[in-house]
Amino acid sequence: MGFQRIPCPDAEFVAAYEADLKPMTVGELVARAKASEEDIAAGRVYTLDQVKTELQL
Repeated sequence: MGFQRIPCPDAEFVAAYEADLKPMTVGELVARAKASEEDIAAGRVYTLDQVKTELQL
């Protein structure tokens, strides 16, 4: 299974968002990974087609 690149509809928004990103600690990274695993297990996920539809791509 490969990844499909989705074009960004608002490159300026992404650039501004990336400028505000701060490095995570190892603890923060682990907590986010665990939260992601819980989301997946609970079915809180979206298919690529659902995301494309929501973003009107």
